[in-house]
Amino acid sequence: MCGIVGFIDYKSISSDKGLQYSTKTLERRGPDDSGTFFDIKNNFSIGLGHRRLSILDLSKNGKQPMSYRGLKIIYNGEVYNFRQVRSELISCGYKFESDSDTEVILKAFHCWGPSSVNKFVGMFSYAIYSAEDEMIYLFRDRVGVKPLYYYIDENSFIFSSELKAIASSECFNKCISHEGLTDFFVKGWISGPYSIYENLYKLKPGTYATYNISKKLFNISEYWNILDFYKKEESSLSYLEALERIEQLLKESLNYRMVSDVPVGTFLSGGYDSSLLTALLVENGFTDLNTFTIGFSNLDYDESSYAKEIANYLGTNHNELVCSSQRIQDKISIYPDMFDEPFSDVSSIPMLLLSELARDKVKVSLSADGGDELFAGYEKYKIATEINNRYQNSFLRNIFSIFNQTLINKLNFPFSDFNIKANLFNRLGYSKSNTPLDVMKIMGRYLEKGQEENIFSSLSRRKLSNYESNYSEIDKGFKQMMSFDFETYLRDEIMVKVDRSTMFVGLEGREPLLDHNLIEFVATLPTEFHFKNHSSKSMLKDISHKYIPKHLLERPKHGFSVPIGEWLRGDLKDLVNDTINIQSIKRTGLFNESVIISILNDYYRGQKIGDKFIWNMFIYFQWQNKWL
Repeated sequence: MCGIVGFIDYKSISSDKGLQYSTKTLERRGPDDSGTFFDIKNNFSIGLGHRRLSILDLSKNGKQPMSYRGLKIIYNGEVYNFRQVRSELISCGYKFESDSDTEVILKAFHCWGPSSVNKFVGMFSYAIYSAEDEMIYLFRDRVGVKPLYYYIDENSFIFSSELKAIASSECFNKCISHEGLTDFFVKGWISGPYSIYENLYKLKPGTYATYNISKKLFNISEYWNILDFYKKEESSLSYLEALERIEQLLKESLNYRMVSDVPVGTFLSGGYDSSLLTALLVENGFTDLNTFTIGFSNLDYDESSYAKEIANYLGTNHNELVCSSQRIQDKISIYPDMFDEPFSDVSSIPMLLLSELARDKVKVSLSADGGDELFAGYEKYKIATEINNRYQNSFLRNIFSIFNQTLINKLNFPFSDFNIKANLFNRLGYSKSNTPLDVMKIMGRYLEKGQEENIFSSLSRRKLSNYESNYSEIDKGFKQMMSFDFETYLRDEIMVKVDRSTMFVGLEGREPLLDHNLIEFVATLPTEFHFKNHSSKSMLKDISHKYIPKHLLERPKHGFSVPIGEWLRGDLKDLVNDTINIQSIKRTGLFNESVIISILNDYYRGQKIGDKFIWNMFIYFQWQNKWL
């Protein structure tokens, strides 16, 4: 696990010293070692930088940039099946000098070219420079566990694991992206391919990019897409046969992710996902296992006792940390350094504290992220599927479409999980047509339309219709929602949170539930398998009950939430007011300062304004004060 940065500079204003500095900005991702390559050609200069977190082959043989026959690689991540791929390469005549997966990736590329990426099981982002062809190749893993950004203009091409390394480049032209900024205030995070900066993008997972240096031509090719598997004909396996296959795939995924030359632990929340993964490891002989959990001093949000019960039952070496309001305050100031662009998931702070706790004992920790998106753990999937099935009749759709905002607000509908302020039925897509459930309209928003227009009066807005067209080929509303969340929320929110929180302390996080072989199988299963006996996430639950008593697991779903409203109105109030001030608001000229100050004042007078929106504003201006 590491951090990478590289550039092509056509004006040759970059320097080896500048490359060293950009590489050093990634030191937290790779505290163990660093390496750079810098060269000046006739028409351009090139730089490649690498920070290393040593997990496999701890010797200097794994040092990067690594070279082979005119190729150089810088790489972040893990390819878990590298030994199998290496055996195949040996049979093709290749020899190896290290026991690192980096050398395997490099020689696989030399042997098979860009298609070599299809052979890899893992999480990764890497760049390969071919001096002979004057080409840069960028690759990102199928799910997007590992990040990869790129910046492109007439004079330069820059890429990195994090924005801070690109922003520190001598070639970078810093300019706020209106699309990215608007996206952040709507959702609290920025969907790819956009970022907070103009001309700076996120490479889509499951793709690789080529950059022809001499011709300045950039191209993206797709090698994997989850939609291909959701569109497949449903599996004919029985429910019990599907359970057996899922259990087998989980065990294979875990075995891959225990490959390490350093200690490995697990995050354990006490919920189904993390408990099952931990139980399978113990069952497979990993008895001296460290588990880690975070608790809260506010008992309404604390679930650490459940994790402790599971740990006691499984016999793990359990470690626990209580997350107090003071601990949160102590970490608030590092938010802009950790994320580089505005990102408002408040659970990132306890995630950081959990990572610090784990890093004291291990260098790698398994996480159970992806279970809700893959196995239908969110209540909204169940509710939306039931509603869509119930109101297929076009007459009923016409009736619901004429309900106005006032009437809907007066009715007591039990759909609080959606956190939607506007017309519920409009957001669920109950228009005059019989089209499938519109996944875009089910996504909650923090602002009413009028508020958004006032605050972003000078901002342009990108249309979201491209999402609808991409997902229209999936017939069932449920699978449409599942694939959409997988390709947006999981990729650009959850994976960002986990990657930055773990890597900020030099901890490698691994995701067994996001193994592509498991994903491809589950995506083809019938919808009803997910809700057997009217219970969400039925398949994972039924497998879990084989290893852990049902009474230790069965309780209402809680989630990794924190008392943000309590903190904003209490210990963080002064910090919020110091951060969101007239000077900060006026600095970019993008905002209507009177509206923002009015909203903030109304919030602290007790008016019903969403805590998440106030938190979003605080996070944005904290970021702006650091980076602009």
